[in-house]
Amino acid sequence: MRDNIMITFANQKGGVGKTTLCTMFADYLAAKGESVLVVDFDRQQTIYSKRKEDVEKYRGVRLPYTVQPFDIKDTNNVREFLTSLREGYKGIVLMDTPGNLSQQGLVPIFALSHYIVCPYQFEATSINSTATFIGFIAKLQRMLPIMKCQFVFVVNKWDKRYGKKAELELWDKTEEKLRHFGLVTPRIEVKADMQRYNTIELMGPQKDIVSPTFDFMYQQIFKPKEQTK
Repeated sequence: MRDNIMITFANQKGGVGKTTLCTMFADYLAAKGESVLVVDFDRQQTIYSKRKEDVEKYRGVRLPYTVQPFDIKDTNNVREFLTSLREGYKGIVLMDTPGNLSQQGLVPIFALSHYIVCPYQFEATSINSTATFIGFIAKLQRMLPIMKCQFVFVVNKWDKRYGKKAELELWDKTEEKLRHFGLVTPRIEVKADMQRYNTIELMGPQKDIVSPTFDFMYQQIFKPKEQTK
């Protein structure tokens, strides 16, 4: 594994679970002994707020990683901050982003990312927004040749009880098409336990839900040589 890996959780569609999955993946990586920094670029700063709540709730518990809020408004500040991390931080940087692609501060985030994790759902609006987001990143890559990020697509909030035959076939085809643009992980089911996440650790039921997806991501991103043996 390289000394530094920058992973951004992003999609222009809100409500797909970017913040939840970013936090839970940080919990997962920390449990594996990885050095993790979470940068909360989202205007609502949900992860940072949850960390402050967890500090009060779990008094005396060792914090497994740092959560750092950062204002995305100033593009130059974002670029300088991320460049310093990419050049000087040894570990994994996870970044949570706002869904509004018009914010200029997003450009250096995407440009300096190694991976973009893109959660989406099996519904028309989410799929269309994901396609638009892919196009946006492709345009950025044409403008910025140094940009070498790879997509990781995650179907989130999947209800396996739902879907007619035609819909099931469409969803399978959607995943097949997305494989032309990046990695496609196992799906994450919709479960109430996913809403009970924290910034300290994955709880038992949560591990069962996300482990197939996160194990896949971990092997693909951090252990590629072992994966091919």
